[in-house]
Amino acid sequence: ILTTIGAMEKRLSAATASAELQHRSALISPGNEDGGVTTVAEKALGGIYKAGTGPISGVVDWGEYPAGPGLYLLDCVGHDGEAVTGLVASGCQAVVFTTGRGTPTGFPGVPVIKITGNSATFGRMKFNLDFNAGGILEGATIAEVGGELLAKVLRIASGEPARAELLGHDELFCITRI
Repeated sequence: ILTTIGAMEKRLSAATASAELQHRSALISPGNEDGGVTTVAEKALGGIYKAGTGPISGVVDWGEYPAGPGLYLLDCVGHDGEAVTGLVASGCQAVVFTTGRGTPTGFPGVPVIKITGNSATFGRMKFNLDFNAGGILEGATIAEVGGELLAKVLRIASGEPARAELLGHDELFCITRI
């Protein structure tokens, strides 16, 4: 797995190196920059942190289904639309999407469960977002908020519509070009 991840990192780094200066906004969003993220490597560290502490079971390519249960990495660029499209192409049936600014987006045919850890953002965009994890910064425990989030994800996976579905958002469909 480590060899595959290393090869993936080298390939994507080479592909994005020339584009980084010309197309920086496609690699690092304004919200990432406002939050202090200045490089693709820093953005990747955020993704690693959000993945949790479980072991990585493998790496899948676009449209490749995981071999079994577990945490898998998807070999694709970090653009939200391309990553979500790749997840769905690889069998993902519900997307849990974190956002700092409250990006009002969705994907056709698959619920996109939008989460923010910023209570002010949730207050401004509660009709576009599904879950506020900001309580962790306000004194709630990770276990408490995590339990609430799991319950929300299970309700949506069982048929409760996500906000993006209610609002007809399907902007995240995007085919990778790298």
